[in-house]
Amino acid sequence: MTGGLCPPTARFALRQGRQLAENIAASLRGEELRPFRFKTLGLLASLGRRCAVAEILGMRFSGFPAWWLWRTIYLMKLPGFERKLRVALHWTLDLFFPRDVVYLRPLHASQRLGAVGMESEDVLACLLPSPTPAELVAKP
Repeated sequence: MTGGLCPPTARFALRQGRQLAENIAASLRGEELRPFRFKTLGLLASLGRRCAVAEILGMRFSGFPAWWLWRTIYLMKLPGFERKLRVALHWTLDLFFPRDVVYLRPLHASQRLGAVGMESEDVLACLLPSPTPAELVAKP
C-alpha cells in the first residue's frame, strides 16, 4: 500500500509492521523488498446490548444478526477451550435471563454526606490537615 488510506485497526498495523520488519531484514541481506498488501475480510463493531454493525466480504449487516456474528467471531478467537466454554455459557444465559440487579455506582459527595448526617464543613474539617501551633497564632 503506497500513499493510500490505512484503516485504524490493530490488525492492519500489526501486518504492516510485520511486512516492514521483513523488508528491513531483506534489505540488510541485499534481497528484493516486497510491497505491503492488505485486504480485510471485514469489520465488526458492537453497539451495545444485542446490536452491532458488520461488513463481511462486502456484505453489510446490522442489528441482531451483526451482533450474533460479532459474538461468534469473538468467541472463536478466544484462547483455550475452558475460556470459550465459560464465555459461551455466560452469553447463552444472558440471552434468556435479565442482567443482575446488583449495580453499584458511587454517590456524589454531597449525597454521601447527607446520608451519614454530616455537614460538608464537618467533613471538610476532617479531611484537611490539622493546623500547627504556629499557624494558630494570629498574624498581623
